[in-house]
Amino acid sequence: MTDLTHLLEPTLYHNLPTDVLNLNFVVVGAGGTGGYLIPQLVRQISLRNQEHTRRTGLLHTITLYDADVVEEKNLQRQNFIIQDIGKNKAEVMAMRYGRSFQQEVRYVPEYVSDPNRFSTQIYSGLNSNFDKALQAVILIDCTDNNKTRLLMRETADLLQAKTNVVFLSSGNEEKAGQIVCSFKPS
Repeated sequence: MTDLTHLLEPTLYHNLPTDVLNLNFVVVGAGGTGGYLIPQLVRQISLRNQEHTRRTGLLHTITLYDADVVEEKNLQRQNFIIQDIGKNKAEVMAMRYGRSFQQEVRYVPEYVSDPNRFSTQIYSGLNSNFDKALQAVILIDCTDNNKTRLLMRETADLLQAKTNVVFLSSGNEEKAGQIVCSFKPS
């Protein structure tokens, strides 16, 4: 019998000087993949902000994008409960985990359909208290279709001309999945 075990390197290294950069996390998709990433991400941002803000004044942010509403069929594999049915997925995640970790979590209940508009929306949402050159966008794709993944990549390319961008794209299907990570310095 063949052993199909795969070893994954648990540590990724980057060149972002996080002690001087304000990080702006943008997660697109709050369902299957995003719904499990978001709680841990909000927790880490909250902990980092508690430590970091006192020393540097930097305040990392997180914004969730998803126009989908929770349906009963989502309860089987997504991080929702029966009381969430009929509510916007991004709003549920923002409210639940923002409150849990005392962290502001913004949400936008819309789909990504135009990379130009989306990149402008992200860039204009950067923290106005800091020089935009000292900020980075961490764009995280947790969508479930290739069309949106392509729009996300185009958005990352457009943002690259203005600021540092880390682009993470993840997707899964019933028995397969992939993760792509790229750093796009401005």
